[in-house]
Amino acid sequence: MKKILFLSMLVFASSSIFAQGNIDVTNVYFTDQNSQAIENDELTPGDTVILWFSWDNNLTSALQIGDSLTFGWSIDGVDQGRLILASLNQTVAVGGSVNAFLRTQYMLPTSGDFTICCWPMYNPYTPNTDPQVGRFCNEDFVIEVPGPPALIDELQAAYSSSIHVNNGTLAFESNGFTQVSIYDLQGRLVLNSSTSEGMLQLPEMQRGTFIIRLMDEDGIRSSKIRLGN
Repeated sequence: MKKILFLSMLVFASSSIFAQGNIDVTNVYFTDQNSQAIENDELTPGDTVILWFSWDNNLTSALQIGDSLTFGWSIDGVDQGRLILASLNQTVAVGGSVNAFLRTQYMLPTSGDFTICCWPMYNPYTPNTDPQVGRFCNEDFVIEVPGPPALIDELQAAYSSSIHVNNGTLAFESNGFTQVSIYDLQGRLVLNSSTSEGMLQLPEMQRGTFIIRLMDEDGIRSSKIRLGN
């Protein structure tokens, strides 16, 4: 099933640290329909989500009620057109911050990682002609394809917070010989190994989210962890 994003526009202002020269996009993220934040690696095909982006007014003058702003955005380097805020509903002081969400439709890939970038374009005071100025990219979005139900049930039943990965080394609490299995989110086995040292040096892996399954004499433990460069 392909995934559709529904995006709409609201604006809220607050204060932030002063800097001169531009409107700067500072974040791109998702929420659900109840405005609850969604982790970048918890997006699943078929979800209806809202894309938010945050920006700071780092111009040398305040933005006024009625001012029009335009932003550009892209997904995996492909330009998605313009995000237009036709009329501000309140003043945004120099150094002020704004969170905005925009309504449109976009068909996401059914699996894999993707990057969304957003950058300022038009404002009434200092229009920006360089898409690299004020630009922010979030490279950590993941479309999660659920694996086989038995594997997902096992993950939920045997979740352990003691499994960690640091600089390519898997570390965990060990009680002797441990069988280590790593699955992608479609339930495919990508690594099968063993260790008796409570750690395992992982090979270079494609960036993504994986299920780590440990089995020793005490039973089975699992965790979902981001791996790769």
